[in-house]
Amino acid sequence: VSRVKALVQEHEHQFEGIADSIQDLRDDIAELSRNSLDRCDTLEQQSYEMKIDLARLTNLSERSLDARELAKTLEGRVSEQGHVILKIASRVDDAQARWISAERSYVSQEAYHADKKDTLETLVD
Repeated sequence: VSRVKALVQEHEHQFEGIADSIQDLRDDIAELSRNSLDRCDTLEQQSYEMKIDLARLTNLSERSLDARELAKTLEGRVSEQGHVILKIASRVDDAQARWISAERSYVSQEAYHADKKDTLETLVD
């Protein structure tokens, strides 16, 4: 028993060093665990934010596609309206030409009737 006590006393300093090393390792493991948990929380938050950003980008992409489709539809409608306007302009030109022709015809007939009237008046006199 005394020999065991002597050995324990002789190696007590080494046991204390081992116990201190074990405690240091426990502290390091605890710190690493806290750091790992903090890092996991940070990564989880970043992942959540990235999911939100992805949803926003998806929404913007869908809106962009909708806007492109709307632009194509509007472009088609504008083109159709342009054709309609050209047809109307052509009809207006035709109507103006007929108006001018009718006006000339009226003036011509008026002159003809005035000439006939003068001729009749001359004959009556």
